[in-house]
Amino acid sequence: MPWKQIKNYTKTVIFQSVSISKNANPWTTKANMPTARDFLTSAVVNNKIYVIGGYNGSYLSKNEEYNPVTNTWATKADMPTTRDQLTSSVVNNKIYVIGGYDGSSYLSKNEEYDPVTNTWATKADMPTARTYAASGVVNNKVYVIGGASSSYLSKNEEYNPVTNTWATKANMPTARSQLAAAVVNNKIYVIGGKNSSSSYLSKNEEYDPVTNTWATKADIPTARDALTSGVVNNKIYVIGGRNSSSSVLSKNEEYDPVTNTWTTKENMPAACSHLTAGVVNNKIYVIGGYNGSSYSSKNEEYDPVTVLLAPVKSGDIVYYRGNCIVKVDTQTIPSNIPTTIVKGGYLTLENGTLEYGWLKKQHTLNVKILF
Repeated sequence: MPWKQIKNYTKTVIFQSVSISKNANPWTTKANMPTARDFLTSAVVNNKIYVIGGYNGSYLSKNEEYNPVTNTWATKADMPTTRDQLTSSVVNNKIYVIGGYDGSSYLSKNEEYDPVTNTWATKADMPTARTYAASGVVNNKVYVIGGASSSYLSKNEEYNPVTNTWATKANMPTARSQLAAAVVNNKIYVIGGKNSSSSYLSKNEEYDPVTNTWATKADIPTARDALTSGVVNNKIYVIGGRNSSSSVLSKNEEYDPVTNTWTTKENMPAACSHLTAGVVNNKIYVIGGYNGSSYSSKNEEYDPVTVLLAPVKSGDIVYYRGNCIVKVDTQTIPSNIPTTIVKGGYLTLENGTLEYGWLKKQHTLNVKILF
């Protein structure tokens, strides 16, 4: 007797997909910098990081180049002026190293380094001699902000490398030194710092060079100075620093200028202050500093890009075990609790280790019964 179809019917089935032992620790130790030092500065040109100046018992003119692709260091031409507590910025692939301290005087020095020719040139001095300032670049102009001389400063001075001239701009609302600066969407965010011997700040102030105005933004969760920062995918990562004269930090906090919110991220492996950072290919390299007992040559790579686990839709049920943070959109999925997805998107592993997980989905199948 030939086979023939009798009927169709539907059956609801449940399946599960398993993901195990996924470690999202985003920190990796890289080749140490040749010269251990703190109070240094750094700048990125053509995907190489130039680490300049600093202090290790002596004031330094050192200039060392790090290549993240080969994980190697090379010695480059020394900076003309020995100094620490300086700041640097890049315009048209040239590095402008500004201000600082030489052991006896606050400096207004402005020296330009060309990595292509490995040469230095002296440029117009900054109007205000100072140390511990921060800087950022918008529309090919350098803005040097804050710092200290005989007092804590709110100064904001603009340098135009094309004309080799300086202009005074609107002061920062909060005078402070040992602060960090980062640029997102042509606005400069100036974060943390101190304005007395014991006052560590959580201030976050935004400068718009187009309107020459300042706005107050959400405070950083951890008040601190002597910190560093890097920008990846338009988010600012503020790393390290100290919140007392003897307490160095490994803190890593992410600021989103769009939502004006902060998120705690995976701490740096070792606490450090007075450090520097450079970003290459969406990874932040945190270099040097002071670890609480000695000058550091450490070079730690931080990858802030989250790990994608699986696509989900509204109504899906997710369960996992692990010492980690799993999210979809703004929804945090708690460990060891079956959780219904509110809004679809991608499950992301923010940090930590995912030990086990499953995703339940219901599918309706059309089944043909034949005999």
